[in-house]
Amino acid sequence: MDGEGQIELRQVYETTELTDDPELVAGNDALRVELERGEEGCGYEAQQQGAVHFLKIFILKNYKGVGCSMFKQVGQIMVYVNNQEAVRDFWTEKFGFHVVDDVRSGEMRWIEMSPSENAATTIILHDRAFVAKMNPEMNLDTPSLMFFTDNLDQLHADLANKQVKVGDIVAMPTGSKVFNFADNEDNYFAVMEK
Repeated sequence: MDGEGQIELRQVYETTELTDDPELVAGNDALRVELERGEEGCGYEAQQQGAVHFLKIFILKNYKGVGCSMFKQVGQIMVYVNNQEAVRDFWTEKFGFHVVDDVRSGEMRWIEMSPSENAATTIILHDRAFVAKMNPEMNLDTPSLMFFTDNLDQLHADLANKQVKVGDIVAMPTGSKVFNFADNEDNYFAVMEK
């Protein structure tokens, strides 16, 4: 087996070495044998056998959940509101959110916002009445969101000065501090110092 293939097999072996899954253990044992053969020098048949074991381990590793997750991140959070413009203005003016996109497609419209330009997760504002008409069985309740901040006391004071409805700062048993706040449609969210 060539050096590059040998390195790939070694990486898969090391990645899956610590599993208790019987299929992965058996496949890993076979892979170890091929690695040892490959290190001693081997012919075409052994290379083919090594490639087969590599594929088996690769497939098992990726579909059994070893070393990988089905999801790579939370991308978007859908929030259903009565007045998209007013809620957009609340988040941009009170919190400094950025409008990432404002999409109109026929009767449908959504506004995508993020707390920073490079945020991995965005909030999508959908028109509650339109979505209810399109999908009457859909749950349109506001999700429970927890935001993080570096300076909770300062944020609390700033929001109170901007006439945002804020709750008291609460010390959690873990030592962290949190408070809740409401948007202009009385949807409540929380923020924690972290």
